[in-house]
Amino acid sequence: MKSLLIQTFCLLFLCLGTVRAQQYQLASPNGKLSVTVDAGEALTWQIAHDGTTVLQPSAIALQGRDEKSAKKAITFGKNVKVIRAERKSVESSFPTPLYKKASVEDVYNQLTLKCRGGYSVQFRAYDDGAAYRFISEQNKPFIVLNETADFNFDKDYQAFVPYINDNRNGERYCFSFESYYDEAPLSKMHTDSLSITPLMFAWTEERKPLSWKPDWKTIPACSSLQIPRHVKDCRQHLPPIRWRK
Repeated sequence: MKSLLIQTFCLLFLCLGTVRAQQYQLASPNGKLSVTVDAGEALTWQIAHDGTTVLQPSAIALQGRDEKSAKKAITFGKNVKVIRAERKSVESSFPTPLYKKASVEDVYNQLTLKCRGGYSVQFRAYDDGAAYRFISEQNKPFIVLNETADFNFDKDYQAFVPYINDNRNGERYCFSFESYYDEAPLSKMHTDSLSITPLMFAWTEERKPLSWKPDWKTIPACSSLQIPRHVKDCRQHLPPIRWRK
């Protein structure tokens, strides 16, 4: 009896010590694109289009420290406890005087997860893409040390990568966010190089390109997976890209 009580206590202790995953769904305005978010020990998002998975569950996180104390760590996206989930739909536009159109429509559904630890994470689903960003609610400045932005794919898709300042195959033209695109499988990407955006890969047999781009209009981080729309120029280290056989 004593042994049974001890085993029961240990089991309860282990269960209480584990962060239970919470799952949230978000759909685009036309319902074709869906985002699945799992919040638990890790924070992951998954994207599907017309019922076909585009992005496998991929971890996102942000690590930092207090500006004045190196010992005070700040982490977003680990051991996540969601306090509140908020949803809204947006239908607006913004002017683009230097673009081929006078304005661009901004229509999306949004999910904001307010998390314990002084931060929120916001997801958006457009008809032609999906995005996320971390929103800090810290009342003091902090230093960002690292960001986790994994992109997991089920196959070794063909990619189109616009490297910059990468002359390992000879000198090449590159000027002000203009570059040649290298075509190669995801597994052959140069992880020690830089790339401008968009970074594209052939998702279907018809080779319909999808693109990945970061958006630095919001700090500390915002990343998106986009079925091509208008492109914002940005320079960024290539994120870890993985595939599963």
